[in-house]
Amino acid sequence: MARPLWILAAIGVATSLLQAHPDDVVQLRVGIERRALDLRFTLNLPCLSRLTAVDADNDGRVTPAELEAARPALAQALQRQVRLEIDDTPTELGAVTRIDTLWPKGSQAPADDPGRRIDLHFRTDRAAAITSFSLAFDLFEALGPLASVEAEYAQDDLRLHVPFTVNARRYRHVTGFAAEAYFQEPAAANRRWPWIAAGLLLAGLAVLSLSTARRRA
Repeated sequence: MARPLWILAAIGVATSLLQAHPDDVVQLRVGIERRALDLRFTLNLPCLSRLTAVDADNDGRVTPAELEAARPALAQALQRQVRLEIDDTPTELGAVTRIDTLWPKGSQAPADDPGRRIDLHFRTDRAAAITSFSLAFDLFEALGPLASVEAEYAQDDLRLHVPFTVNARRYRHVTGFAAEAYFQEPAAANRRWPWIAAGLLLAGLAVLSLSTARRRA
């Protein structure tokens, strides 16, 4: 009796693993600049349709015009479900700067085709240097518990891969920009030290010469 139960359990685990399909993966590139963040979300059409209605006329196909018309709704959906904090201050993702279709431009695509993807670009600019920021995702209620967000953080030549899942929704990143001033200021002071030392040496020689002259007098 134990063997059939073991087989049923194995089938259940295998079924769960099969449901964790790569089509449920959202890709994200986080471009980190000193005073700006660039976020590029890459979603396939089924994931996109779970966030907001894209196929407006329900004909089973998505056109470039429908994608453009859905831009405000897509931006609002991601603003609601992706929480950004910059230097511990809640901040919006910024404006959608553009939407790129990753298939031949001007053509339609089946609304349920997981092989058709789009890029959504957000940008937020800051007046001061960004010292740290965090991203937290509430997308999993819409995309499903087996979905994931595979993020690449890009800062200068550095690359960092950060996966987000239903059990690991938040990550805080420290940029290091705040430390630049700390290291640069001593360097500037060090460049002044030779001049300061030379001035002190000349002053010491002048005092010594004056003292010697007085003794001779």
